[in-house]
Amino acid sequence: MVLVNAEEPAARGVDNEVRVAPVGLRRDCVHLAEMLCQVPGVEEAFCEHREQPGLPNAKFYFDDGAQDREIDVPLRFGEVLLAVQTWAPEVDLSIDAGDHKAMKRRWEKAKHKLRQTDQRYTDYLLEDVEGKRCMDNVGLRYVLPVVCGPYAEPAVSFEPDFWLRYPSYDAVGQVQAPAVPRVLTPTELEYFLVNTTEQELKEICETNGWKLLP
Repeated sequence: MVLVNAEEPAARGVDNEVRVAPVGLRRDCVHLAEMLCQVPGVEEAFCEHREQPGLPNAKFYFDDGAQDREIDVPLRFGEVLLAVQTWAPEVDLSIDAGDHKAMKRRWEKAKHKLRQTDQRYTDYLLEDVEGKRCMDNVGLRYVLPVVCGPYAEPAVSFEPDFWLRYPSYDAVGQVQAPAVPRVLTPTELEYFLVNTTEQELKEICETNGWKLLP
């Protein structure tokens, strides 16, 4: 499965930073949700907050409708809400040529997108009274935001909040489990969910403070 192709005409000029194609991304949100819900333990979440039948996007309004938050693909794994933000960054061919500046720009965009997603997906559901009630009503206690796009993105930081999982090694230095970043492709996300546990997801959330408090 591949998210929207940023070279399609609809993807050009919509957003100067990430060049997203709204129609394509909505279509691919459906495919992404269907694919990930095939993983044992993964289910759709907040279906009652969908504005369009057949689309997984959930939208929440607060401050008397003055503000809103939309999760592209909300899924649950036990008590953990996996809040997936989709994006289609502009392709920069100079990255393939090994251009360091282009790689750095790409990482800065990915980092900004992840930070923005973290803030927007957790401030309402974990801090606002109504958002916390929405979580509590469906038995969710944790929020884990991720950014999912069609291309593998550079992750040039060892800060824990940029990773779902660090690589692990055995006694002789062989990799037992590959590292998994929080800006990842659909295939990487599917692989991670197949090989994770609810407890591991909770530990990631607790490390980052993404837990619902009384």
